[in-house]
Amino acid sequence: MLQNYNPPSNYPILLAYYGINFYFCRVWQILLLLHPCLVSLLQIIILFASMTGQHVFSESLDSIDIALLRALQHNARLTTKELAAVVHLSPTPVYERVRRLERQGFIRRYVAELDSDKLGLGFEVFCMVKLALINTSMDRQFISRIMSIPQVTECYNVSGSFDYILKIYASDMRYYREFLLNELGALDNISAIESTFVMARVKYDRAIPLPD
Repeated sequence: MLQNYNPPSNYPILLAYYGINFYFCRVWQILLLLHPCLVSLLQIIILFASMTGQHVFSESLDSIDIALLRALQHNARLTTKELAAVVHLSPTPVYERVRRLERQGFIRRYVAELDSDKLGLGFEVFCMVKLALINTSMDRQFISRIMSIPQVTECYNVSGSFDYILKIYASDMRYYREFLLNELGALDNISAIESTFVMARVKYDRAIPLPD
């Protein structure tokens, strides 16, 4: 009987299929056994990164990149030649580095910082907003409306008693009152608003702290 046995035509495929399944089952069993060790190793890596002050994004940056970012944060109008003098390189590699930092998203954009006092908008307000109902649809409607209001220059979704913090520029208290009534007050889903007025700027710096 054994001499007359002919294996099915798909026998090699079946053999490979069951072999691969067996292999992955064994690998999965090993991973389950090593799971506590892997978790501990991941915790050690995270702890080490936090202790050294290094983040994942900074692994692709060297000291020259950091120096270029620091210089551009304080003066985005520096020419390639001036940047080259800062990092002690020739202009060509500095130009290529800045272009790479832009492509990789480390440099998002270049803007001019205006003087709000000279523009008659020196009345700054931090406005805390609590929504009456929180769901995906209501949240999107609120964000869409806030994005269309030019007086709101910053908006943060936060934890705590309120859901959002807005930074608003106005000319004076009367202007801000009209803004509350006509803009924020027109939104149906707001249950509470609390305003905090800026008396003086103690520190105002847009620069992100970079590692040394």
